Amino acid sequence: MGAEYSQPSIEERRRIEHWRHAKVFKTETDDAGQDREVEIPFIKGYTVFNVDQIEGLPETYYEESEPKPDIRHGGNQAFYAVDPDYVQMPPFEMFESLAVIHFQGLEDLKFSL
Repeated sequence: MGAEYSQPSIEERRRIEHWRHAKVFKTETDDAGQDREVEIPFIKGYTVFNVDQIEGLPETYYEESEPKPDIRHGGNQAFYAVDPDYVQMPPFEMFESLAVIHFQGLEDLKFSL
């Protein structure tokens, strides 16, 4: 049997969704009988919570993490700058939703680890 640990209550959990338009297309016939390619969207949901809400995990889960990455705002595109090691994010107004801002930020942050 695996180690026993307590799970957070449902109120402490958060649902996050990852949305992306895959580069996968399918052909559909429209009302006029014309074939057209349609991009297939992708969505995946996760239930997440803070590790501090779980008792009984190995101590490695509770160790302090590395210093927070340097995130800068401005410009017209999001990117990770290898040297001097920072993530550049455009102004919030350039994104279509808060979810897209978070997704793009996480995409670029993975390179700073």
